[in-house]
Amino acid sequence: MGDPDGHCGWLYRIYHKPGPRGTDTGAMRLPLRPAALAALALFVAPLVHSTTGTDSAGAAVTAVAGSPTDYSFLATNQKDGSPARWNPCRAIHWRVNATGAPVDGGQHIEEALRRISAATGLVFVRDGRTSILPDGKTFLGWGTTDLVIGYATAQQRPALGGTVVGDGGAQLRWHTDGRWQIGKGYVLLDRVDLAKKPRGFGTGNTQGAVYLHELGHAVGLGHARALPQVMYGRGSASAVATWQRGDLAGLARLGRKAGCLTSSPA
Repeated sequence: MGDPDGHCGWLYRIYHKPGPRGTDTGAMRLPLRPAALAALALFVAPLVHSTTGTDSAGAAVTAVAGSPTDYSFLATNQKDGSPARWNPCRAIHWRVNATGAPVDGGQHIEEALRRISAATGLVFVRDGRTSILPDGKTFLGWGTTDLVIGYATAQQRPALGGTVVGDGGAQLRWHTDGRWQIGKGYVLLDRVDLAKKPRGFGTGNTQGAVYLHELGHAVGLGHARALPQVMYGRGSASAVATWQRGDLAGLARLGRKAGCLTSSPA
């Protein structure tokens, strides 16, 4: 199968499913590049995470709380345990497919990206709208667009079936330094279920919390084990749309503090 840059690549699909009560089963440790596949120019690895419905049980939440070790990554490199991440010294260009977006959808995206940028140093540049509706499987036709956010129904995208409100993930690329990096990211939101949630970034299972959670996956975070982390795998009436200690610790390892990535796709 081809990849968005026109090279011949191998589709290396990894489904990272949440465990009981939305907890995560641990980051996928990606292998070193197999010698038998050295002739391939590119590996592509979509990783998928989703947010499910309300968890009725929840502990009290403070502004910044929880364990600073309660975070995980979509994937880590077997070579040194480092997380697969974006190059923080290169701007991430994003577009939105706003068809079916709820009221204030654009403002919610902008605010969520602002909060990610504040925690990581990643720079996001909006390039306008797109007709692409991401599916987490193919990134053909994306061109120079790095991140796409879109809205759909469960009929359009089965990944949004049941109580799933959002689906976020990333495409990984093998680089010359022997590590995986994030090359593309996406967020797909259930336009029906999302519109039922309170707008804003206040306390509770809000639209803001969903945007933060799914965009957190798109920049490389996996699920947290428990509330109050935003990256916990289930919404909660006691949650807040504010990064907590574990979230912030994980984001720091994905951002500028971790240093620039200078290698090229292999």
